[in-house]
Amino acid sequence: LIAQLSDLIYRVLLCFFYVLLSTIVFFIPIVGIPLSVVLVSWLYAFYCFEYIWTMQSWPLDRQITFFENRWAFFLGFGLPCSILSHVFPVVLSAALCGLVFPMVCRPTHTIRKH
Repeated sequence: LIAQLSDLIYRVLLCFFYVLLSTIVFFIPIVGIPLSVVLVSWLYAFYCFEYIWTMQSWPLDRQITFFENRWAFFLGFGLPCSILSHVFPVVLSAALCGLVFPMVCRPTHTIRKH
């Protein structure tokens, strides 16, 4: 129970600081927006796969190692939602991501357990 609670707290802090980082990076001239798209893409991909990893009882350190070893795949996987959230106004992008996110999450359930 303590390990699960610590994983949950660490996951929340990790995501919070990752969102904070992507927001700060967004304001860097020239490279800020593309770099923010990449960071948000990884965040969306992590959100999508976190559901299946939690159902498979993967600890957080295994999830992060798996993610780090396949960073290019996860970049491409989260890119549709990330582009939508950066191209359109806030309300429209939230609505579009709300529609696209479940369709992007669905294929994660077909991936075999390693």
